[in-house]
Amino acid sequence: MVPLDRNGGLGQRSEDRETLGSLEYFSTGALSLAISWLCLAVLYGWIVALVQPLHVLSTTALVVAFLTLWAATWLVLDIVWGWQSGRLSEA
Repeated sequence: MVPLDRNGGLGQRSEDRETLGSLEYFSTGALSLAISWLCLAVLYGWIVALVQPLHVLSTTALVVAFLTLWAATWLVLDIVWGWQSGRLSEA
């Protein structure tokens, strides 16, 4: 990913970049995983009833649904974290 400076220019020096650190990625990933597990626990009966007509592929559909929920939650939390910390400036 090419860094952008505050005016939208390309090629800013690496020491001036504002990026998310490992702790922030870990925090948003762990929080999104917890939220996904909670949603799965609450909605499990409804999700099983929804995918049951798929028979053999129902477990695959459950896993894909969970991974999609986790990735979407992680993305939203990452964007919100960047927005709240001022890393996503107005263009």
